[in-house]
Amino acid sequence: NPLEPIPLDSWRLGAASRLDLVLRTPKPGQKILVRDYFPAEIFNLAEFEAEGPERRLTPFDPAPLYASRLPEADPAAAEPQAYVFGAASDSIASFIDALDPNDPMSKVILDDLCTASRTFWAINKKSWPNDGHRNLPPPLARLKAGKSYRFTLQNATPHPHPIHLHGHTFKVLGSSKRSLPVHYADTVLVLPKERIEIAFVATPGKWMFHCHILEHLETGMMGYFANT
Repeated sequence: NPLEPIPLDSWRLGAASRLDLVLRTPKPGQKILVRDYFPAEIFNLAEFEAEGPERRLTPFDPAPLYASRLPEADPAAAEPQAYVFGAASDSIASFIDALDPNDPMSKVILDDLCTASRTFWAINKKSWPNDGHRNLPPPLARLKAGKSYRFTLQNATPHPHPIHLHGHTFKVLGSSKRSLPVHYADTVLVLPKERIEIAFVATPGKWMFHCHILEHLETGMMGYFANT
């Protein structure tokens, strides 16, 4: 993905997301923390502590990065489409909503359900079938290659979903719940009850579109686009 430098204090990554950091170590004795926010309690994955004399006192000014060579989506001409990531049925949706996402037992229950040999999750109420790798289902949509699209990604569940689109790098435009800088990505973490806006130019081919939590993907939260 092309990069545009963004000043950060923190950043939450979902499965399959990547983050390139250019940083200046803090003052001696100060720490940098890498944390996992997925468990009920925040867990420190790594901790870096600065020590010794300061090596550089000049302003932090990283070298410029190469310019993006991606085709830029045209917001005025972009076709809007909406995709809701939720449960495969209303009864399952009601059951999921009743689970406290901060309760460790909720994750145990969901893990048990997500390893069952049936669909559980869906995109726009369409679940990827158990035999989808042998019998390809219809696409979520047929997009026109070279055309601009603006997608609204809505998470209708109380659980986070890192949404990945194959074959494209899209521009994340904003969120309904938090302040997000405009940036390029191929995976975006959609938080519970959040809507994310993305824009891109479609490329030709058949491209998968799915949650990158594998048990969610395996039990239905996957589809594809057929672009011509």
